[in-house]
Amino acid sequence: MPNRGMFAATRGWAPTTAGDAGTGRCGYDHRTMTTAPTLDRWPLVGRRLDIELFVDALDEPAISAFVITGPAGVGKTRLADECQAMAVVEGHATARVIASRAAASVPLGALAHLLPAWNETLEAHAAFIVALYELAAAAPEANRPVVIMVDDIHLLDTASLALLDHARHVGAAFLVGTRRADEPTTEALATVLHDPAATEYPLAPLARTDVDTLLHLALGGPLEGSAGAELWSISQGNALYLRELTMGAVSSGALIDDGGVWHLQGPITSSHRLRELIDERIRGTGDKGRVVLEWLAAVGPTGRSELEAMTTIEALDALDAAGLTEITEDGRRRTVSLTHTLHGEVIRAGLPRLRIRTLLREAIARVDGHGARRRDDATRVAMWQLAVDGRADTSVLLHAARAARAAHDFAEVERLAAAISRAEPNLAEAAALLGEALYELGRFDDAEAVLARAHQVATSDADRVHIASARARNQFWGLVDPTAAAGTLDAVRPLLTDAADRDQLVSIEASFLVFDGDPRGALRRIDAIEAAPSPRRQALRALPEAPALTVLGRTFDALAIATAGFEAHMALGDQLLVAHPGTHIVAQALALTHGGRLDEADQLAHAGYDIAISDRVPFSQIWFALELGTINILRGRPATAQTWYRDARTKARATGLRGPLTMALSGAAMAAAQLGDVTGAIGARDELLTLTDHGVRFGFLAHEQALGVAWAHVAAGQLPAAHALLVEQGDAAAAADHVISASWLWHDALRIDPESTVAERLAGVAAASDSPLLAARAEHAAAVAAHDGEALERSAATLASLGLALVAAEAELAAADGFRRDGDQRRGQAAATRAELVLAGCEGARTPRSVRADTIVPLSNREREIALLATQGLTSRDIGERLALSVRTVNNHLQRVYTKLAISNRAELADALGLDGGPTP
Repeated sequence: MPNRGMFAATRGWAPTTAGDAGTGRCGYDHRTMTTAPTLDRWPLVGRRLDIELFVDALDEPAISAFVITGPAGVGKTRLADECQAMAVVEGHATARVIASRAAASVPLGALAHLLPAWNETLEAHAAFIVALYELAAAAPEANRPVVIMVDDIHLLDTASLALLDHARHVGAAFLVGTRRADEPTTEALATVLHDPAATEYPLAPLARTDVDTLLHLALGGPLEGSAGAELWSISQGNALYLRELTMGAVSSGALIDDGGVWHLQGPITSSHRLRELIDERIRGTGDKGRVVLEWLAAVGPTGRSELEAMTTIEALDALDAAGLTEITEDGRRRTVSLTHTLHGEVIRAGLPRLRIRTLLREAIARVDGHGARRRDDATRVAMWQLAVDGRADTSVLLHAARAARAAHDFAEVERLAAAISRAEPNLAEAAALLGEALYELGRFDDAEAVLARAHQVATSDADRVHIASARARNQFWGLVDPTAAAGTLDAVRPLLTDAADRDQLVSIEASFLVFDGDPRGALRRIDAIEAAPSPRRQALRALPEAPALTVLGRTFDALAIATAGFEAHMALGDQLLVAHPGTHIVAQALALTHGGRLDEADQLAHAGYDIAISDRVPFSQIWFALELGTINILRGRPATAQTWYRDARTKARATGLRGPLTMALSGAAMAAAQLGDVTGAIGARDELLTLTDHGVRFGFLAHEQALGVAWAHVAAGQLPAAHALLVEQGDAAAAADHVISASWLWHDALRIDPESTVAERLAGVAAASDSPLLAARAEHAAAVAAHDGEALERSAATLASLGLALVAAEAELAAADGFRRDGDQRRGQAAATRAELVLAGCEGARTPRSVRADTIVPLSNREREIALLATQGLTSRDIGERLALSVRTVNNHLQRVYTKLAISNRAELADALGLDGGPTP
């Protein structure tokens, strides 16, 4: 039997290629934009179960019809096509019938191509059956029913449907049909659908995960999280809508390929074709239905009883049945809204501006006439009034702006706060909200100008704290100016009389110290927050304290504080303006990661990322993506890590947050290097160095940026330079009490050069930390320094138990070398075999210590280094110049490598080292 799942998953698609380039904020090119994908057909995703159910029906003798039902665009025809293709795989002859209103005007018109030329109407049944038998006889599996696919079976004329019905009843045909759920069912079709031998299959929209997969395949690369969420939100899994939205967004430049990750840089709007499709569907509702749809598109969700006064109950029921509207219940109130935001967009686009204003004025009059009794009536009226003439009650707009801020809809906050500020320029809270929104939207210079003016008009402590907090965050994160941020906080602190307000500024200042690279200074600063317990103080202290403790190697304490801080923060609701509650989750994930609890960290970071996408918090999205990149690079999954680092890089670029961008670029360079992608590693490294050349300095885990630069050196074959940089930056990190960074840097130096003298250093930071991860690195370093096969074997087991697969494999290979050196070939082979099994799950990772050398006498460090450079195509002269060796010395080393590996020339090196002929560091 053919592999049905593989067939269904791989038919009908091809990847696309990259094209143009864009320009970044700092005057350097960083993006690769692609032209619109030119796929004739998108891949079929998320329909494996549907196809399996069809095959089961096809194999069931009691079933002779499979009718796929669903709304327009859900993918009925695409699935039916795949069912027809699967029928061919199963050995059936197939035929296709396309029904239409035009063909339905002629009896048997849709089946004309299947009927013999000599047919007369009275002989149609017999002629048709004969034709089907002849078709079946020529199929690979003779005498099986012909599978006839009928697209839009609800449009088929009665005579054609009767003929098909007869054919399936006599066993000559198996019917596969598609039917629009909102189309009326004829009596003839109802007879087919109600037959026990027919299966009517309702096709659901694609699930969110399926949409992500589909877009990844169709575009040839992953989407940044919020872009996928936006396309899902608008399309709601409707395959046709999704395709048109995506293709339109690519063509318009709203959706771009930013270095391998697709990112939205503009609003998604419907394409011309999609508007036509939706408009055609809406036109079918008639005048009475159109009245309701126009009202809902202009005014928004409305009570069912109010709509009944505008039209008939039958019209409302018809809209609901057609899937154009939906009803939600809140107590006794039943509210009607448009099912799909796209429908509202298309309807509004077709309405004259005067008509929209008329509808909004009527809505205002209706609410005022009822006394604006509901809790959200005042806000709704203010929003309508703002849309009508640009003016509204500022107190109500301020309330709406606060609500939009709580929902993290900063584009809406900007619109509302700007309207309030135009009406009341000296209203400090509105100015603070506007400045904060501009910061969140990445317009840092505009935010600074607005917040500087707001500072001048603030009269209350609450306004001063709000404005100073927003301005300092903009200066620190947006403008990357820690000095200015500190000055802003210093200027407002003497003006505050309430200890709670001062505590908030202390928390912000301490957080800045953590992220500027001074964790001990941050801990000293938060001592200014009163120690007496309260949820507010607990949340404020936790924000800087948890990450500071993690950096210092106290991961257990950090996790406990971050967990308690999150619970306290959530209990406070919107009282804190210093950070999103998800910041505590980021701190928990950071502590778990560097505490060696990678599975827990991964689960928590994934959950946090999904919440950040749902809540539309780009800052948290970046941090969770960075953490997921770190988790996967530690696990030895560089391809997955690369995806997350690219996601963080894309979002950081889009928001202009250049500090986190440096971390994303370092991670991207490291992942690319470990995949053997020399160009990608060097490109990310060079962008990182260009950022720092432009004055971007980011202190949080700053020493770890050397990891990306060093691994790019490894990718380029510059191992001594990589080792020297890692040792130097590890020393600097230790001097700054960045314990977790020092451990990582020194350990990677050891992985590049096992003769590195870092074992004692690693033991020292491990002793100063509670982290099993740091202890495992120290154990590994000690085993390497001792050249002890048994110790390396134990170290590999420890590393594997923590989930550090790639490093565990490297330790196993080193153990294999040690055993062979001692003459124990059996244990050497066993360790090498274990390493190979582990490396199989490391996504093609290629590091200097993970290459295979199945030889009785292991390669020396210098021999391995020269062999790796030779696999890159470098000549002996090139290698000698890079390593400061003579050509003769290089050739002598290569000859010894050939002898040990039992090969005769360079062409065999890559295969002998287990590199499959591909590029390698």
